[in-house]
Amino acid sequence: MERRFETPGTPIIEVRLPAGRVEISTYEGPETIVQLEALRDNAASHKAVEHARVELRKSGGDDLVLIDVRERSSFLSFSMGAEVEVRVQAPAGSRLK
Repeated sequence: MERRFETPGTPIIEVRLPAGRVEISTYEGPETIVQLEALRDNAASHKAVEHARVELRKSGGDDLVLIDVRERSSFLSFSMGAEVEVRVQAPAGSRLK
């Protein structure tokens, strides 16, 4: 899954991920690019990616990119071995929450 958001300036990046890997890099550009990939080839990992919430919000006048890979109803998927990789490319100066 890939999502792109126009985020000129210095957005805030918030990642909620119970199990997996997070890679964040910056570059000179106006977009935040989020990529999610199942780290394990199992149903739980693919379901976690499919149901992930990736959205752009306003937070006190700043752009907030929220990446929430937690299961909505429970953490059952992660207890069953779900692992997800989150890769984020964001404008230089972005902040991590």
